[in-house]
Amino acid sequence: MQSKINSLNKALLTLSATFATAYGLWVIFKPEQAAKQFHWDTSGASPFFMQMQGIYMVGWGVGKFTAVIEGMDPSVTTFALFNLLPMGMMIMNGAAAKNTGMAIGFTLTYLFIGMTGLRANKQPSEWAAGYYFLCFSACIALTQGIRIIVTPEQMLADGSIGSYNHPDMALVKSAGVAAVGWGVGKLTAIHRGDRAIRLFCILNLVPMGLMVGFAYLAKNFKGAGEGGALLLCYAFLAATGPKTSTYAKEVSTEPLLSA
Repeated sequence: MQSKINSLNKALLTLSATFATAYGLWVIFKPEQAAKQFHWDTSGASPFFMQMQGIYMVGWGVGKFTAVIEGMDPSVTTFALFNLLPMGMMIMNGAAAKNTGMAIGFTLTYLFIGMTGLRANKQPSEWAAGYYFLCFSACIALTQGIRIIVTPEQMLADGSIGSYNHPDMALVKSAGVAAVGWGVGKLTAIHRGDRAIRLFCILNLVPMGLMVGFAYLAKNFKGAGEGGALLLCYAFLAATGPKTSTYAKEVSTEPLLSA
């Protein structure tokens, strides 16, 4: 019975990862169509703001795909439990706007995965460079996401995420929630050890590359430079990280809720 639940949980997270990544790419390359489909008012939004919105979503999807591809059932459970944080923030601060019903549905799905999936202890890391860099990167993503949610006007004023001249800040807050989700994926990889860290570094080259490219095109050279430095670090870690790693003995593999 548990093996069937594990397969279901992995399929649900794969679906969520596909949705987040596809939605993010849609917002980046076809923002008007995506906004119409999800009932967002994007009047007053600069192209770079919409691109950053989509990049944050792709980054959120990277964390989900890392948990699935990494192949261990506790990784799926860990991500689902951690991901209750940004989902709760999305619902509570109104970032979901007219998509609140869908957000609640996803939240209940993550709660189901977290309650029924196998759990495991935090895996020790023998790769200091990857471990501490991803800790640093997670802090950046989480801090930026929370700043966007709490002080959206300030974040828009400095131009780091583009401009958005509209009294309704729901769309801006949703970008902040996605940034927190990106950070949650990094925390999950850190929790699951060196193999997950390296896999995340590889997959994360996609949103980081998009961020640097669009920042440069928007003439946000400060953002392009900072992002470029992080991109180079990710590329170096992806190329030099441990190809294989073993997991320590699991302390607990019992689901929080068992049949």
